[in-house]
This record gives sequence, structure tokens and C-alpha cells, in this order.
Amino acid sequence: MQIDRRFADYALTGGFFLICQLGLIWWVGYWPTINPNAFEKLVPLDKSLVGPILTGFAGALAVIAVFVIGLILDLLASLFRYDEMRIFARHLDLNSNWMPPFI
Repeated sequence: MQIDRRFADYALTGGFFLICQLGLIWWVGYWPTINPNAFEKLVPLDKSLVGPILTGFAGALAVIAVFVIGLILDLLASLFRYDEMRIFARHLDLNSNWMPPFI
């Protein structure tokens, strides 16, 4: 497998997982409320470089988080392989009456 496809797989898996997690947090009602005035105390707004630096840093952390979560999920997939094979074999047995004519 090519290395760029592996990273794309990690990114898609991690991004989907993060989006689902954020959707679940929003649906349950634990979405944090952010006070916009809190950032004025943290970052002086008169500096012209502070905004782009913080935006770039946050974007880099987001990209790293997406890839790391995808990598962790890919590594954890091997733990569930036997359960998945058992469930797949059970479904094949249950659907064996219509699958051979279909195939």
C-alpha cells in the first residue's frame, strides 16, 4: 500500500470519528459555551501577528489530532478481528439459503 493512501485512510477515519464525537456531545447537550470576551484577556488584539500564529497553531494541532485518532482506531481494529469474523460467519450461516443462488 502506498504511504499517501494510508495517511488518507487515517485522516478519513479520524475526521469521521471526531465529527461523530462532536455531534454526540452537541446532541447530549454538553456543548461548551465560549465567552468571546475571554479571548481579549488572553491575547492582546493590537498585535498583528498573534492571530495568524494562533490560527496556524490550532490548525496544525487539529490536523495532528485527526491523523493520530485515525491511527489509534486503525491499531485498535486488530483487537476486534475475531469478534468480527465470528459475527460475519454467523450472518453467512443465517443467510445461506438465498446467497448461493444470488452469487
